[in-house]
Amino acid sequence: MRVRVLTNSLASNNQLAAHSGYSNTRRRLLENGLELYELRPDPDAFRPGWSLRSGLSRAALHTKAMVFDRKAVFIGSFNLDPRSAVINTEAGLYIESPELAERLMA
Repeated sequence: MRVRVLTNSLASNNQLAAHSGYSNTRRRLLENGLELYELRPDPDAFRPGWSLRSGLSRAALHTKAMVFDRKAVFIGSFNLDPRSAVINTEAGLYIESPELAERLMA
């Protein structure tokens, strides 16, 4: 099985507590064959003030995108934990589509 993960780097993350929790297991994941890619911050991609409200919110958008066996896809913000299911207003789509799965793999 091949598992590849793209996630935020510490420098591009506004959720230090969440990133710290993940960093505790990073070495074990890599030792077990996980391919890990961390997104770097790109100063040209984020421009403070792009919206009048951009600096007013403490909320952050995030997503998960997973491909299963090149046949199905999950895309959404939903975490696989009780907090997302009961408290947070997060959602996700599970789509059985080999065509979409292949496009996301490209």
